[in-house]
Amino acid sequence: MVCQMALALALSAAPSATAQQSQPGVVGEVGGRPKIQSTEFGSITIDGRAYQRDVIIRLNGKVEKRKKALSKEVYSTSHIISLEEAKQVYEEGAERLIVGSGQSGMVKLSDEAVQYFKLKGCKVELMPTPVAIRAWNEAKGAVIGLFHIPC
Repeated sequence: MVCQMALALALSAAPSATAQQSQPGVVGEVGGRPKIQSTEFGSITIDGRAYQRDVIIRLNGKVEKRKKALSKEVYSTSHIISLEEAKQVYEEGAERLIVGSGQSGMVKLSDEAVQYFKLKGCKVELMPTPVAIRAWNEAKGAVIGLFHIPC
C-alpha cells in the first residue's frame, strides 16, 4: 500500500509523456532549433530525449511523430514519401527540408513529392540519417527536418 501511494505521488508529480512530447526542445538548441545528439538503428536523441520512431522537427522546434501511414497507404512502404505526406510535412515559409533517409539511406521522395516541394520553393536534401543530423545541427534559416530511424 505504501509503495502504491509513493508510486502514485511520483507519477502525479512527473510531467506526462504527452506533455513532454508536445513541448519544443530548448536544451542545447541550435539557432532556435533543438539539437540532435545522436542516432543509431531504431533511435534518435533530440535535446537529450530518445525517440524510437520517425520524427518531424517543425519550424518552431516542436518534435512530432512522422505520419508515415500517409505514404504506406499509397506505396505499401514508408520508404517512399507520398504527395499526401509531403503536404503534411511542409510548412508555409520553409526554405529547406532535411530528410534523414535512414541509417542506410532507404527513404526516397515520390516524383509527386519532389514536384510539390519544388513548387513551394523548398529545397529538399536527402541523406542518410547520421549525415542528416550533422546537416540539421549546422543548418540556418527556415528548416524542417524529417528523420527515418529504423533502417
